[in-house]
Amino acid sequence: MMEVRGLMIALLGLTLLLLGCSATPASGGQGAGQSEEPTPKDASIPPGAEALVQLAKEDLSKRLGLSVSQVMVATVEEIDWPSTALGCPEPGKVYAQVITPGYKITLTTASKLYTYHTDRSKRVILCQKGD
Repeated sequence: MMEVRGLMIALLGLTLLLLGCSATPASGGQGAGQSEEPTPKDASIPPGAEALVQLAKEDLSKRLGLSVSQVMVATVEEIDWPSTALGCPEPGKVYAQVITPGYKITLTTASKLYTYHTDRSKRVILCQKGD
């Protein structure tokens, strides 16, 4: 009987300890002076696309005169383009009609969405038509 009572007390103590560790403060976890606005966060980036996303962010930031940190990733989709035009052909150019694996990267600034089409190596094209 004494062993059961000791075991029960130990379990109760362990339960209270675990509950105490997981409790959140009544203030909702916000420290003094912290903003309640969520920090913008980039969308999930598939493995292998990181460098291409960075190239797209750098290109857009240059075009708009913004810092790279002001350009956020909305979406990154793996896609097989029907040709080396990457879904955004330029008039007068000829493209190989081969399946070209790549990504469709949608970036956002405070006011607008921008779409980039890429291959899997280093081609990154701002595509404002043909999405």
